[in-house]
Amino acid sequence: MGAEVGAGGDDVEGGDSAQGGDADAPVAGARLSDGTVLAADLVLVAVGAAPNSGWLSDTPGITLDDGVLADATCMAAPGIAVAGDLARWWHQGTGSFVRVEHWDNAIEMGRYVGARLMAGDHAGVEAYSPVPWLWSDQFGSKFQLAGHVSPDDALTWVDGTPEDRAWVGVTHDGTMVKAVIGYNRNAKVMRTRMGMDRPDGLTLVDALGS
Repeated sequence: MGAEVGAGGDDVEGGDSAQGGDADAPVAGARLSDGTVLAADLVLVAVGAAPNSGWLSDTPGITLDDGVLADATCMAAPGIAVAGDLARWWHQGTGSFVRVEHWDNAIEMGRYVGARLMAGDHAGVEAYSPVPWLWSDQFGSKFQLAGHVSPDDALTWVDGTPEDRAWVGVTHDGTMVKAVIGYNRNAKVMRTRMGMDRPDGLTLVDALGS
């Protein structure tokens, strides 16, 4: 189990998972997989979200699979486009179906879908394949993440390390950058994101040299 001090002076524990807790009221703490018990007056459990697509189960022509499946142009069926958290579309950049739960993507995807529907069935419509990103401002510091993170990718620090008060790292397959994560390095993250958004992507060599 590792620990580091967060931006607000709070301790961040990593390397172990929560296995349970003391359920008596009031809450007494959380028990980690190594047997350590962390005392707490309040426990917040964040377990993720599942798309609420059941109300679409009787809709003819669409396929539900962790959201509404759509092609590379966000079309779920003839005349039906999908946007936002519920959309799971074919992302040409990753070569897979993806679903992005962030309001920035919902806005951009909504704009794209409006234009896509206006285009009708015309050939040559450009696919929707953005580099998604998110950020969080905590105690005067900013975390940023852009791209798609896969557990099979490697992580390389390109500017500082987590021991520093500002850093940037990229995940990659050994050749191409898949995602960038940064802490108090806003400009560096955005430059890397723009490089990833090029048609040919961003190589690890270029990321290390930028």
